[in-house]
Amino acid sequence: PEKVKAVTKANIPNGVIMYGIYGEKKDKVVLVRQYRYPIGGYVYEFPAGLVEPGEDMADAGIREMFEETGLTFSPVQSGSCSRPFFTTVGMTDESCGTVFGYCEGDPTNCNQEASEEIQVIIADRNECRRILKEENVALPCAYMLMHFIGSQGDPLEFLKSL
Repeated sequence: PEKVKAVTKANIPNGVIMYGIYGEKKDKVVLVRQYRYPIGGYVYEFPAGLVEPGEDMADAGIREMFEETGLTFSPVQSGSCSRPFFTTVGMTDESCGTVFGYCEGDPTNCNQEASEEIQVIIADRNECRRILKEENVALPCAYMLMHFIGSQGDPLEFLKSL
C-alpha cells in the first residue's frame, strides 16, 4: 500500500506504448493484432509492454518493440508527450507513456513470449481506415490512428510544436 501513487505522489510509468512509423515515405504505422481473453477475440493495438524497474520509457520502448515485432525502433524527442499519463482513474493508478519513433527491419514474431499470440501489422492509411471501421481497437490506438489518417507527410511532425 505504501507504493501506490495516492501515497507516493510519484507518477512512475508502469507501461509503455510505442507509436512507430514505418517505411521510407513514413506512410505506414506499426500495429499488433493480439488475442485478448476478456473479450474472447482479437484487438488491434500499438505494441506495448511493461517498464522494468530502473528502465526509462525510451529504453523500454526499444526493447518491447523488438520483442513484439522484431523491428528496430528509434525514438524521437516528444516534448510534453514524453511523460506518463494515467490509463484510467476509476479503478487503478496505472500510468503509461507513449514513445514515438521510427521503425525499420523485417517484422517477425520469433521474439515473442510463448504465452503471447500477436500478429505484427504494418498498415497504411487505407488499412487504418478499414481497421477503425471494422475491427476491435483499443481506445488509445483508435485515437492515434485517427491522427495518423489525418496527418500529411511525417505523422510525427506535430511533436515539434509541443
